[in-house]
Amino acid sequence: MLPALIVVVVGISIGVFGYLRSTQSLTRATGVITESAMLGGMKSSIWRTIRYTYGVAGRDYAGQATVRNSFAHDAVYRVGRDLPFFFVSSAPERSYAFGPPVALPWTVGGTILVLVGGIIVFFAWNA
Repeated sequence: MLPALIVVVVGISIGVFGYLRSTQSLTRATGVITESAMLGGMKSSIWRTIRYTYGVAGRDYAGQATVRNSFAHDAVYRVGRDLPFFFVSSAPERSYAFGPPVALPWTVGGTILVLVGGIIVFFAWNA
């Protein structure tokens, strides 16, 4: 029964983490792409790594993001192009390219773990 309780606690923690991550105060800004390459260097890779730089309050920062690769991305994510992103207002070194973080995947995953762990605890308790 202890592993099931651990699953419940982990599920709650994941859900809370996702919620808190998505409710941070964010600022929208624009950075410059400094590197855009296929992950692993293979031309047929389905993932692309984007590295970008940006400045906040006179300090320079760098960020990185991974996106699904497509032929259209060769033009869109060229080195030197602008890249819109969001950074955490109180911690500008933490940035999110392509949009702010969302809570849904975290809360759904956490809820599933809580439900599975809860069902196991229920049946173990009543056995």
